[in-house]
Amino acid sequence: SGVFNIAQGQLLLVGAFICFTFSVELGLPFWLALVLTLVASLIMGLVVERLFLRPMIGKSLLAMIIMTLGLASLLRGATLSIWGARTRAYPSYLPTEPLRAGDVVISYEYIFGFLVAIFLIIALIMFFRTKLGLAMRVVSEDQEAAQSMGIRVGMIFGVAWGISAMTAALGGVVMGTIGAVEPSLGEVGLLAFPVIVLGGLESIPGAIIGGLSIGLIEIFAAKFVPLAGFKFVVPYIVLIVVLIIRPHGLFGLKRIERV
Repeated sequence: SGVFNIAQGQLLLVGAFICFTFSVELGLPFWLALVLTLVASLIMGLVVERLFLRPMIGKSLLAMIIMTLGLASLLRGATLSIWGARTRAYPSYLPTEPLRAGDVVISYEYIFGFLVAIFLIIALIMFFRTKLGLAMRVVSEDQEAAQSMGIRVGMIFGVAWGISAMTAALGGVVMGTIGAVEPSLGEVGLLAFPVIVLGGLESIPGAIIGGLSIGLIEIFAAKFVPLAGFKFVVPYIVLIVVLIIRPHGLFGLKRIERV
């Protein structure tokens, strides 16, 4: 849809709380709660696209970005109204004893998160090779050309936002499993901005490399820079530098317009 979604982190937050409600408050098995969370997130993504994005078609890019900013505030306010500001924790669904390989100790929560990330990457790559995925790629390149080919652009927008909400919900469950479910969890979505700008907006491999790079930069900053909280700032320093030097990112497409 060409929209830079500032509300992505809040979609992650809502997904984490929905899964907590299904699995803890309603007592459903975790895997069933996860499936129901994905279904609920898909519906939420479709509703958001229909109510908020669809009326903005044809508006300026700035107007759409401001709309997602308002959507982020709306989702955060709704989350606080429904679940409150109290920190919650998922029950331990994974082995509590960490995996040990020599001197390396890894908790199963991080292994779970890694496997979910690999699954999502493979699933998205395979999806973009399907007929629906190819139609989505056509729409992202040229909406008018896609319409002339008989592609339902509105339907593609809905699918894109549905997938976006589902992947955000999975991210929320992973983050909630590693740490806790709390309103500040949505702020992790802000880290997506330096990641995708560094990797390139159109590139899945770029997102992978950008995510790993930003993570390593944070770790090195925390270890070697003796300034409190500097590791939280350094990703956005990288963001500014990349926008100045290479605004299309490492693997993004450098677009040339002839006038």
